Amino acid sequence: MMRAIGFLLAAMLLPLGNVKAQEVKNFETELRVGVTEPISAWGMERVMGPQLGIEPRWNLNGGPVDIGAEMYLGVATRQYHDGGDDAERIMSLSAVAHYNFNLGKTVSPFVGVGLGVADCTQTIGEGGLTNATALVFSPRVGVELWQHLRLTLDLRLARKEITP
Repeated sequence: MMRAIGFLLAAMLLPLGNVKAQEVKNFETELRVGVTEPISAWGMERVMGPQLGIEPRWNLNGGPVDIGAEMYLGVATRQYHDGGDDAERIMSLSAVAHYNFNLGKTVSPFVGVGLGVADCTQTIGEGGLTNATALVFSPRVGVELWQHLRLTLDLRLARKEITP
């Protein structure tokens, strides 16, 4: 995790003065595959889980701002010390917006935010299941390389805890 953060920061700080700008597409779609990890462990061990997503985006007037929609699915688990687990699944649909620095260049850092609605399901052990719908807020930072590869670090804030 720290390596990914270090890589993003290093890529954002690269000198970009001699990089030639390329034409920017009006519409692009991102397919996301990644990992997710719970923020707090409540005294348990945090276990990373998968994340999948799709995000169509429109670049506004060829400028540095893009807007879009994100469909996301992520799973994270906390394990009790006695072997049981607490798994969370979040499915969300959000509106997103980004500001792209050095748009159209080989290395283009960006910052953004998403706001939407999430279906949160929590499975506790073998018998407990709770479900809730919540607002989801997701700040993000990342870098786009060669106008094709995006490395993104985002935080999904939906709820501290699901209660029935």
